Amino acid sequence: MEVNQTTLEKLGNYCSEFLVHGVENEGKRCGILEDLVELLGKHSPLPVTYAGGVKGIDDLERIKVLGGGKVKLTIGSALDCFGGDIGYEDVVMLGIRRRICDAAILHTWLCLVSYCTAIVNSNPEVGPKE
Repeated sequence: MEVNQTTLEKLGNYCSEFLVHGVENEGKRCGILEDLVELLGKHSPLPVTYAGGVKGIDDLERIKVLGGGKVKLTIGSALDCFGGDIGYEDVVMLGIRRRICDAAILHTWLCLVSYCTAIVNSNPEVGPKE
């Protein structure tokens, strides 16, 4: 299904929020799909979160600009706690300073990352990252 204004409006009748993955960039840390973020910012009738391809901390600001301040972001494999180069704490602090994300989301992520880190560190097959 193509993501466009029409499909966003139709699907918006059946949910309260969108989570849209740029699947061709997902997990690759090769950059965001700028055209998709821009489309979401212009045409989503609901709150929307974009995921996929984040490669650097600058992508947070890029998504804010391209999405007209209407598109939220989720970061996975680009975070240092998941093997990437972006510091988790840096993202949290930037989000707080620029009011990019709200405290509830940050708290949820902090709890999730703490839990996942504890599991990885206690698992001898995985172990802590050096």
